[in-house]
Amino acid sequence: MGNFSNKPLIIILGCTGTGKTEFSIKVSRYLKEKGFNLEIVGADARQIYKEVSIGTAKPSLRERNQVKHHMVDFLSPHDEYNVSLYAKHCLDVLNDIYNRKVFPVLVGGSGLYIQSLVEGIFDGPSSDSSIRNNLMEDYEKSGPNYLHEKLNNIDPDSAKRIHPNDKRRLIRALEVFEISGKPLSTFQNEDSDPRFKNPLYIGLSLPKKDLNFKIETRVRKMLSSGMVKESEFLVEESLQHSRIFEGLGFNEAFMLSRKEIDFETAVEKICVLHRQYAKRQRTWFDKNPLIHWFDISNSEESVLVENLSSLILGYLDKKNNCKE
Repeated sequence: MGNFSNKPLIIILGCTGTGKTEFSIKVSRYLKEKGFNLEIVGADARQIYKEVSIGTAKPSLRERNQVKHHMVDFLSPHDEYNVSLYAKHCLDVLNDIYNRKVFPVLVGGSGLYIQSLVEGIFDGPSSDSSIRNNLMEDYEKSGPNYLHEKLNNIDPDSAKRIHPNDKRRLIRALEVFEISGKPLSTFQNEDSDPRFKNPLYIGLSLPKKDLNFKIETRVRKMLSSGMVKESEFLVEESLQHSRIFEGLGFNEAFMLSRKEIDFETAVEKICVLHRQYAKRQRTWFDKNPLIHWFDISNSEESVLVENLSSLILGYLDKKNNCKE
């Protein structure tokens, strides 16, 4: 596959609702006029799935037609997926992009997915269904705090990174220990050399008040334009316990479809989930001192696009990549 360490990698990240998709497309089109071809590579743990586009804020077909997108809308909701598979598939995509003399722009808000690609994360041994099922039963019977305390006793480093309500990652960390006798953090720390040496991190941010307003506006639009039907589809496919159904508001959208809650209550509940998610994202990103942050409320859109593009051009110039 080749060595990626000195390859250029542009990363546009930020909390949910900060306009990552919109600005990555505008910047890509702006740079194309300057002679630089860019393609967007998704870094979102939910937008990889087919059938659920509204509730995951997936780039629309119109947006994907403006700039070529990868790692979006390619996986069945029934398929198992994890951060290690993402990194593997993403490297195949990047290899193809580099071979075509195009520059990749990694765009998304899933910090763990971004880290897995840039730094390399080994996710431990293969899954064991019997162990996983037992842990799932413990989770349902004893609750997340019980399992989180159990994880803290055997792998405090992972416990610090994994929230008690992050069921999938919590169970995976415990599963790794039961299978191997080694903490997950031990596997993840074995490879200390990053896969990409000097990626360009660009972060988009908004003041809390503005972000909350954008989140509410988007949630209302989601519920009015297809999220309810998507939640019904997931239930029909017996996917209400899958990772897709967690934390995005599909459960609340389904409650709305069954008239168990009204529209305004659904909006309020889903906005809380999205605000909590945004807070977790920002906490993750704040650990990275290399991110160049841009408050998108401080500049006109055209000025911000120019500033982002100028930063990227300077980065590519340092990487000794010339215009074709």
